[in-house]
Amino acid sequence: MQTTTYQRVTDGVYSADLGAEKMLLRAASGHYIGLNSTAARIWDLIEHPLTIDEICAALGAKFDVPADLCRAEALAFLELARERGIVITS
Repeated sequence: MQTTTYQRVTDGVYSADLGAEKMLLRAASGHYIGLNSTAARIWDLIEHPLTIDEICAALGAKFDVPADLCRAEALAFLELARERGIVITS
């Protein structure tokens, strides 16, 4: 069984910390993407490839969130980020 990993794209994507949140700029498109504190934490975590289980374990240690909700919300963010070209999967 192959497990999908998620990693952020660093080439042409710039980030700025705004307290617990982040603002990303994708240079190729000129689009800005605002990340809330949870999405910002995911962004920090996926500097290196991680599985959804590894991401949710780290989020669960920081946020009081049920595992099933964490998984659903994290996957929704990661899929949107993949569609926008700022996250890659392998």
